[in-house]
Amino acid sequence: MAKKIQKKIDKQEVLKRSRDEAGESKPKRCKSI
Repeated sequence: MAKKIQKKIDKQEVLKRSRDEAGESKPKRCKSI
């Protein structure tokens, strides 16, 4: 079960990171998406 949770966290981290990278090139206004 812990592995499942870890996988979920990793997925969220990747999403967050890619969203942050996308937000870098976009106007800050769009970061709230």
